[in-house]
Amino acid sequence: MKHNKIQLAASAILVILLVLTPQLVLIVRFDDSIHRHLEDLPPREYGIVLGAYVNEDQRLSDAALERIAAGVLLYREGKVQKLFISGDNRSHEEAEAIAAYAIGQGVAEEDIIVDRLGIDTHDTCRHMARRATEGILLTQGYHLPQAMYMCEREGLDAEGVAVNHLGLLAERGSGPLVIWTTRVLRFGREALLTWSFVLGLYDKVSDEAEGVDRCEQPYALFRLWLSFAGFDNKPGRVVPGRAIGHWLDENGRNRCSRSAKGLLPVRVAAMRYQ
Repeated sequence: MKHNKIQLAASAILVILLVLTPQLVLIVRFDDSIHRHLEDLPPREYGIVLGAYVNEDQRLSDAALERIAAGVLLYREGKVQKLFISGDNRSHEEAEAIAAYAIGQGVAEEDIIVDRLGIDTHDTCRHMARRATEGILLTQGYHLPQAMYMCEREGLDAEGVAVNHLGLLAERGSGPLVIWTTRVLRFGREALLTWSFVLGLYDKVSDEAEGVDRCEQPYALFRLWLSFAGFDNKPGRVVPGRAIGHWLDENGRNRCSRSAKGLLPVRVAAMRYQ
């Protein structure tokens, strides 16, 4: 009986180590690029604010508040010139709420780029990589290794700031037990997500943004051709392409919306606040 318990305990430890291994490897690999203080942080053009939960009344969760507060701090100190704010806009206009906080704290509106389809971390990295080749990732320490790995895979050279080490929140959690339980659960969650990314499952499970990108491209290219050909859809212009353009806008968007769970309307106006 005692022998069976030892075997069971050993098996449990091996499973835990197997689950945690990719995350532990990433922690060691990116340790030199993760900053817990701003003094040694090299300046970059973009600070990349990863989205987090926003309440129905547009109040930011502690995670979202801490991330954007760090972005505002870097902007004020000249560490970044612009903020790329990414968020999941399937509900509660997450990205806009975070951007509104930054504007309220004095960040110039023209220095904010909003990515309304940052549904997951890889989406944010992929969208940012279309705009620049480097930046500073702003998120909590437990999230940084995975985020930096995903951005690296997209060709983005990123430094990381562990925002939970900057003392930006007045209080954190309701006690040590709650805080450490939350940290352990988050670490386990990140480890599982890292495994899913390594195995190629991550984007198959969370593929809404990819679906919008794939669906929108043919319509966007045709609309661009219409514009170059002079067949645009400007009000008051009676040209052959106007009806075509209108049909494309209506039917194309509707088809894409259905295939991508209604996300295209926010994608059409996405990526830029300015």
